[in-house]
Amino acid sequence: YRGYSKDILKKIKLEKIDFVFLDGGHSYKTVKEDLDLLIFGLKSDSIILCDDYNVIHYGVKKAVDEVKQNHSFKDYGRFALLKINK
Repeated sequence: YRGYSKDILKKIKLEKIDFVFLDGGHSYKTVKEDLDLLIFGLKSDSIILCDDYNVIHYGVKKAVDEVKQNHSFKDYGRFALLKINK
């Protein structure tokens, strides 16, 4: 697939995927859009591993922190792991 994740993720059967390594755009808006699409589309117990979680000038941490209270979360420094709970 080629294109922006906000468009591509809508074309993929996310319910068949159980692991996502999220390393796309780093702005808060982009990460939040990606997480919202993934959390909605993935089945329960799927894993999202987010890269660059602890990089201060990126928006990854803010976006992940907004959704982590609803899912199993683990902070691995550079990486944040979310296990989807539905």
